[in-house]
Amino acid sequence: MDYYTQFLSKAINNIHQDFFNVITSCGDKTEVIVRERVFCYEFYHQMRLIQKNYELDRYILSGEIDKRGHNEIELQRNPDFVLHNYGTNENNLIIIEVKIRFDRDEIKNDFETLTTYVDKYSYRKGCFVLVNYTMQYFIEQYLLRLNNEGINNLNKNADDIFILAKKDSFSKIEIETLKDLLLKTAYELN
Repeated sequence: MDYYTQFLSKAINNIHQDFFNVITSCGDKTEVIVRERVFCYEFYHQMRLIQKNYELDRYILSGEIDKRGHNEIELQRNPDFVLHNYGTNENNLIIIEVKIRFDRDEIKNDFETLTTYVDKYSYRKGCFVLVNYTMQYFIEQYLLRLNNEGINNLNKNADDIFILAKKDSFSKIEIETLKDLLLKTAYELN
């Protein structure tokens, strides 16, 4: 586990179960629903609380920073979080995408965003945070179903992209590089 994944893991592990799934009421019934925004607000809060402990307080943590109209950025997507400094690509540390509901198309878009920002805009690390699912589920339901083109697209900067999976607040966080997962997937396919 590298320094950045330690920081992110600590923040995720500090998130209470109430933010993984939201309990709503409707009359005399209660229902559990997932809300990515609720989780992300708390994730942001937890990262800010410990940012100084990891000597990352000289960087700015931005949530869903709008990239429209940016003259250098071709892929006009708003990552869930970036840890960087405004006005320069020299201090782009981490780009983070969070997925709390499993949607293959959205996950594909998130990985396209991560690989592009690491490759073209000098982010040192990309991080995909998968909440409410295990790493094995991600492998079986996403990676093992990719075609060769999909796998080749993910291979770009795979050493610099991490996946953090956490089933619930009680489970241990699972951390893998995208490269290691692709190697495991290739082994499982053979």
